[in-house]
Amino acid sequence: NALPEEEACYLFKAVAGISDDSVLSDVAKQFAEECKGIPLALVVVARGLRTNCKTLKSWELALGQLQKYTFREFEGEKDLVYSIVEWSYDNLESVEAKSLLLLCSLFPEDYSIPVECLVRYGKGLELFNERDTLGDVRCRVDVLVNDLRSYHLLLDDSEREDHVKLHDVMRETCLKIASKGEHVFLVGNAREEERHQLPDSFGPYTAISLTLEGSIRLFPFGEECPRLKLLRLVFQSGKVNLSKDAFEGMEDLRVMELNNSHTEFSLSWPGQMLTSLRTLCLDYCVLDT
Repeated sequence: NALPEEEACYLFKAVAGISDDSVLSDVAKQFAEECKGIPLALVVVARGLRTNCKTLKSWELALGQLQKYTFREFEGEKDLVYSIVEWSYDNLESVEAKSLLLLCSLFPEDYSIPVECLVRYGKGLELFNERDTLGDVRCRVDVLVNDLRSYHLLLDDSEREDHVKLHDVMRETCLKIASKGEHVFLVGNAREEERHQLPDSFGPYTAISLTLEGSIRLFPFGEECPRLKLLRLVFQSGKVNLSKDAFEGMEDLRVMELNNSHTEFSLSWPGQMLTSLRTLCLDYCVLDT
């Protein structure tokens, strides 16, 4: 729920590290007003400004930028938070950090995301071109994850030190960002009886992450996915059969993860058809060779 004006301003200043007698006190109050007292918005904006803005002029410029994102009517508080999170995303200095944050949205809501998964995905997608070894990528991802934590865009997992979580609003915003421009993500669940809920065409997608339930024969959809770079399939129940031609046509596929935690699974390996593949994760899978 939105905080009263005085409490909102107090929270914003506390997170941003601003005292009442600071020259930034007045502009901090204006930021709190733009956030409409919503705690998540207040914390995200304050964390970003504390890290990136060091002078009154830089704060005033940032305020003008934020107002461009919030200068419209909203149907609800969530819409406002979406705009503020998008502002924070756009203000990330590193393209690598933006890409890493979007990768986190491929996992289900409230999922405990292994940082090592982000390492493997990032290496396979060649997000870190200057990092030659997996160790170099791992170090870079650790730095970026810590940066995203400091902006409150990623959250700690209280139970696992080497895992992170993505707030549900952050995740929805990332998926909205990934629905336009160069990124087009498909993330969802599909039971056998809900197969019709999947899109008729997979042509636009660059990343697909699906959790599948029931006995599903996965169509050979490779020829429908010419732009696909990442494919993540999690099978939760039933019997699954992937034919040799299931991946045919995926000439740009860089990363594939098949996770089979509770199913009877059979995979006829496609061999040389996946010549572009850089990262392959087969968790709990039995291969028919």
